[in-house]
Amino acid sequence: MTDARYASGPPPRNSITPTATQRPLPLVDLSQPDSRFVIHIPFKAPTLGTALGVAERLADFLTFIPEFDSTDTAVSLEDDQLNQHPVYCGTIIPTQGRCLYLYGHTDPCSTT
Repeated sequence: MTDARYASGPPPRNSITPTATQRPLPLVDLSQPDSRFVIHIPFKAPTLGTALGVAERLADFLTFIPEFDSTDTAVSLEDDQLNQHPVYCGTIIPTQGRCLYLYGHTDPCSTT
């Protein structure tokens, strides 16, 4: 039986089925292999600087997963998610990729 929430077939084996109080999942077009998604994982930190440090360590840890783009890592307050603070510079360097240095660095951008 095909789940109408998924364009290409049944949901993954461990997917969550919404209850009456949850919104149904939007239709996802899985034929677009380069779709980008964002994972929102709230955590507690005493300051923005501490939160940026936690995000940096988490992004560095996840670099072994090729689908993750750690250069786009950003932090926001839970109640102000449109005001994001970047962790990495992320400047695009032609033919090389994005700068991997921390946001606000003073050295020339680098991908290493």
